[in-house]
Amino acid sequence: MAIRFYHIRSSVFVLLLSLSCSLVAQTNQLPLIFADTNRDIVLVGAVKSFDFNSPETLIEVEVESTSGQPSIWQVVTKSATELRRLGWTSQSLFPGELVQIEGELIQGSRLSLQMKKLVRTNGQELIPEQENIFDQLVSGTYQPIASQGSIQLSFDRYGFSRSIFYFNDFDASLELNAEDISASQFQLDLLTEDLDSSSFELSRILKSGVFFDASNFPLISVSATSIEPRGDASLIVRADVTIKGITESVQFEIQLNQSDVHPESGIQSLGFAGTAQVLRSNWGFVGFAPDISNEILIELQMEFELTPETLRPEQIPAQVTPSYP
Repeated sequence: MAIRFYHIRSSVFVLLLSLSCSLVAQTNQLPLIFADTNRDIVLVGAVKSFDFNSPETLIEVEVESTSGQPSIWQVVTKSATELRRLGWTSQSLFPGELVQIEGELIQGSRLSLQMKKLVRTNGQELIPEQENIFDQLVSGTYQPIASQGSIQLSFDRYGFSRSIFYFNDFDASLELNAEDISASQFQLDLLTEDLDSSSFELSRILKSGVFFDASNFPLISVSATSIEPRGDASLIVRADVTIKGITESVQFEIQLNQSDVHPESGIQSLGFAGTAQVLRSNWGFVGFAPDISNEILIELQMEFELTPETLRPEQIPAQVTPSYP
């Protein structure tokens, strides 16, 4: 069978599909059919069905053969569970949507493809075969690694600089569901008395009744209410933050750094960073405005490890390497 060769760059493809949408509307014909780039097949056609399922997801794509006759290709990719970790749902593709799919022919089947990459008309890519940190996550109960991690807050001061204060000690728990990240739970508790900064005077003012009022409100709590995985190594976490008895919802952008056996402890661990922007006035912190900005930047660096109760026999390290001071 004679096969045409095409070289399609992603940016050009988006333009081609945009033009193709107009072509389909006017002629009811599918645009580009398929191309063979030596080893990989590149299909450009319309989604006929999207079976978001396990153990594998099936996408039917209608493309035009070189003879001008439509053919139905079966495209196979990862399970719905794995695709959810990339941010996909059962509504991610819809019948009639034009897509470009790259993959390898499945041996013994003429019109079946193992998908490597899918590109939508808006340029969004799904690359299910690339290594993903979500695939490395291990379910279980996690606790903070002692002496690691920090919570830093900063605000603009008169426009000249940013003043910084932080919490180096905190209590937290993470119930991680690796199969369904959205079902995970996270709780963080901070003691206002542990608040610190490089300035004794700044620390004193922040702990006073003007701001955190540490003597009357000793606890700050952060409770995750929703956890949404993104297509890369990131999460959007919404949490209820309670300060001085006032609870406000805050959105954190979390970047997963690494999920692996920690080289120091030999225990399965997880590291992540996060940021959030909040308005201090939401919790009644209105002092020194407008010289001190209302916007507060929160930055997190955290390391967690499986709790001893969670460890399976094969996960218990034979020898623990002492942590550095």
